[in-house]
Amino acid sequence: MLEKSLKAIPLIAASLFTSTALFGFAHAPLLSQVSQPIQQTDAITDLENIVSKLEEKKANNRMGVTQPSRPELRDELSFIVEGSGLYWKASQEGMEYAVKAHDLFATGNMKNGRLLSHDFEWGGGFRIGVGLHLPYDSWELKADWTRYSNSSSVHHHKSNPEFSPTFFLFPAIAWFATHSKSHYSIEYNTVDATMQRDYFVSRSLTLRPIFGVRGVWIDQHFSQQFYGGPGGLGVFGPATGKQKIKVENDFAGGGVFGGINMNFCFNRQWSIYGDLAGSLIWGHFDVDVKNKITGANLFGNGTFANVENDSSNLKGNVQTGLGFQWQTTFGKNRCRLLFSAGYEILFWFSQNNAPRFVFPGVFNNGYYEANGSLTLQGGTFRGLFEF
Repeated sequence: MLEKSLKAIPLIAASLFTSTALFGFAHAPLLSQVSQPIQQTDAITDLENIVSKLEEKKANNRMGVTQPSRPELRDELSFIVEGSGLYWKASQEGMEYAVKAHDLFATGNMKNGRLLSHDFEWGGGFRIGVGLHLPYDSWELKADWTRYSNSSSVHHHKSNPEFSPTFFLFPAIAWFATHSKSHYSIEYNTVDATMQRDYFVSRSLTLRPIFGVRGVWIDQHFSQQFYGGPGGLGVFGPATGKQKIKVENDFAGGGVFGGINMNFCFNRQWSIYGDLAGSLIWGHFDVDVKNKITGANLFGNGTFANVENDSSNLKGNVQTGLGFQWQTTFGKNRCRLLFSAGYEILFWFSQNNAPRFVFPGVFNNGYYEANGSLTLQGGTFRGLFEF
């Protein structure tokens, strides 16, 4: 019996060794299976980060988010054509051309007097531009021409001579008229050459810095007539006939221009935009004032005054706009179509340099400039095509 037991020991030992080996090798795959998901999760996270950065660069090469909420063109060379219709109104300080007062000629007093000026009407204009989108950092080069022109005419008539001009006041000729007429015209032109680009602050908000140069041409002409009634009653001469006044106030120059555009996207097509910009212009004023009195008078039938003023000054302007915008892309994001409608305001400092004279050429001279600011405002309707 003992001998049989001793013979079984080798078999039992071999069985235990085999079982241990089998269980040992069985545990190794189980451990690797536990650690494998952890390693795969880390690898996937790293890969997602790399893809996210690549998508961000591909989506916008300079924007701050991966997927902007509005459609974007491919970051490649493209051309831009745009046009805007303007429906604006002009107004300017220092445009008073006459004083109206009841029984002015009879009493010589300005009781219940009132200054007469222009009631500017709404008029049309346009803005056209061309541009180039560069693949280098997605900058845009643009050139825009804005043109607006308008005129205003007013005519007042009273049976009694109640009108007196404001551009020339004479001590020896107190001018009283039953009729007053005035005409004003403006031609406004600016040409801007700028660099600009979009930057996404968030998925829905973009900021577009703009800077460049600007050329400006602003021509303004006034003309007034006073006649009827006793006309101008001179101390040393008989009554005169008609007084005509013509004023030219032209400005031209060039300088720097800059601003920023903000666009808040509601969805992929619709957004609200806001603009704020300004310019500093070194320009030249060409001002000419002529006064002519017709009829028998102390000064003869001809030009009484012709005064010119040429000066150069630094002038500035501020402009702003607010409105709604719609845009979309097509052709595999190679073309873009945009429409917008908003309200725009342009303010030019001290554009009215027309001189006014008190007691010219008689005993002493008084002179001052209106220094009135010019305002243009109204609706702007824009369309843009990029391809």
